Amino acid sequence: FILMDCPPFLGAITTNALTAASLLIMPTQAEFFSIHALRNMMTLIRKVRLNGNPNLTYRLLLTLFDRRNRIHRTLSEQLRTTFGNGVLETIIEVDTRLRESAIAGVPVLIHAPKTRSAFQYRALAQEIKAYVQETISQPA
Repeated sequence: FILMDCPPFLGAITTNALTAASLLIMPTQAEFFSIHALRNMMTLIRKVRLNGNPNLTYRLLLTLFDRRNRIHRTLSEQLRTTFGNGVLETIIEVDTRLRESAIAGVPVLIHAPKTRSAFQYRALAQEIKAYVQETISQPA
């Protein structure tokens, strides 16, 4: 597996990465402007599919999610209604430990391995691994 972390703008680097990719994970906040920006990304995905990578798939990853926030819950439901199984089940919630680990320059799995966010990232890895294995095992 090769993971590519691309800048958050839709330039040549992102387009080239998508042309080479089989799966795109899009971190998305349950915020109006983040969800609005998905339109541009979906347009780019359609263009990449038409111009050289028809097998490109995507999954949305909800990040910085606050379950106490009614707007976050509502927008999360709207994303799941709109994109269905295109939204990963795993959600990365707001967690001070994530900020602390970024400041320390250490992954949260090392900085605070027994925290909620570490658990969520482990769950994310397992979910992506299961998806990839299922995709590989399907006949072409």
